[in-house]
Amino acid sequence: MVDAGIKDGDLVLIRQQNTANVGDIIVALVENEVTLKRLGYDQDEHRYYLHPENKRMKDIYVDNLQVQGVAVKVIKDL
Repeated sequence: MVDAGIKDGDLVLIRQQNTANVGDIIVALVENEVTLKRLGYDQDEHRYYLHPENKRMKDIYVDNLQVQGVAVKVIKDL
């Protein structure tokens, strides 16, 4: 999530909820693994994807997505 300003060592405050809007940074449960990604929707494919906010990584298209929460704050060390 480096391109979203979230780096190793940062703390991310998550609001627990099971819904999210496209564009939100979410905690998603995908295939029994939890990940922090930006939620996107592909109009052509008619499906959701997870965007890693890292230019070196590709979007992840998912068939089964469970939203665990939405990021609301990032806390950084001084």
